[in-house]
Amino acid sequence: MSTKELLGQAIGRKIASAPETPHHKRARKSWNSVLGDAAVREKNWRMIAGVLGGALVLSSGASWHYAHLPSPPPLIAERCDATGVTQVIGYAGTANAKVNVQDYRTALSRWIQNVRSLSSDPVVVKDKWAEAYAFMGPQAQAKLNQEANADDSPQKKIGQVTIAVQVGNVVPISPDSYEGRWVQTTYNMQNGAIVDRSDWTATFTVMQREMKSDDPQALINPNGLTIVDFSWHKDLSNRN
Repeated sequence: MSTKELLGQAIGRKIASAPETPHHKRARKSWNSVLGDAAVREKNWRMIAGVLGGALVLSSGASWHYAHLPSPPPLIAERCDATGVTQVIGYAGTANAKVNVQDYRTALSRWIQNVRSLSSDPVVVKDKWAEAYAFMGPQAQAKLNQEANADDSPQKKIGQVTIAVQVGNVVPISPDSYEGRWVQTTYNMQNGAIVDRSDWTATFTVMQREMKSDDPQALINPNGLTIVDFSWHKDLSNRN
């Protein structure tokens, strides 16, 4: 078509297109298929992104919820002496944690060993006293601090002597009080000679307190066995 003929056509008149061949049809179908697949993929990706976003929000909300839930108290279990079967007896520091005389005897015996024995290693002494504090009320803690600061306190002789403690017995004398007896032997660290061997007696006022689940002492003293007050003395009889 010449330029003259092209310019002579009426404005707005559609130029006749070439007839569509089978090749053109296949090309158009292929192109439409490509565009359609791309649109479908984009829709699918948007759907997946929405689902993942929703799951992330739900997961974050669940994590926040569980993070703010109160921690459950430690569960207490004991082994039955007769059968050897471990049984759950309750939660730490709660009323359903069954505490018996043997529990108090065991706790008090270990407490005596922790505070009356003396190692040559200051770190060991510190760890034993830290464990002992977990079984004491404020009044008993204050009294033990006074004992540690006394002029004749064994703790002031670390590096000079060591003290071994052999607990003889711990018995109840009332529903909330116990008596403990032990033999205390002091050794000279230079030559290992026995400096002193004597009998000791202590009395304890005890109670069971509720242990909070976030209290670090609950891991040491889950039953909440507490020494309210104590006193001890060296017996008149001397083993030297």
